[in-house]
Amino acid sequence: MRSIYLLPLLLLAIAPLGSFFYFRNVPSASVAGLQGISAPLMTPKNLSLSPVETQLQNFEETKVIRKRSDFTSLSVGSTFTISGISGSQVRRLVGLVEFVERKESFSQFYVSIKESGKGVVTVTDDSVDIFLKTVEGVYEFSNDDFDGIVTEVKSVTWGNDIDYPSERPGEYPASIKTFEVVE
Repeated sequence: MRSIYLLPLLLLAIAPLGSFFYFRNVPSASVAGLQGISAPLMTPKNLSLSPVETQLQNFEETKVIRKRSDFTSLSVGSTFTISGISGSQVRRLVGLVEFVERKESFSQFYVSIKESGKGVVTVTDDSVDIFLKTVEGVYEFSNDDFDGIVTEVKSVTWGNDIDYPSERPGEYPASIKTFEVVE
């Protein structure tokens, strides 16, 4: 009976030793002529960075947005910064323009935020509407006098938002009619 308990322990002790000998015979993926440097077995055909990675690395090209007219110079691939206020802290939100839709009455920018967020910026002749969702929170601005600052949205409690029309007669909610069951 005692040998039944020793068998699993013996197998657990031998298993690492067997895997050591197995992996010792697997050929390495080292580059010929260079020792200590390993290369991947398969390399991708295109090693270029995506537009998001490329643009976020070039911070010297980042445009600071301080007023509505600053949005007119943005195009696809442009990076920009906007200040975000969360409580008493000011955050620098770095955005990358992914898509631009220009119409006669407005321009709309679909952006990605460096801190893994998304957003939409709509600019008209009269107003600026900004909605940014980041890991830290949701920031918004909607007004005609943009000063380069978006504020974090606080939680909203709607409460009782049902409107009962006053011009219709009757009680709201209507009383429930009961019926008597006759057998």
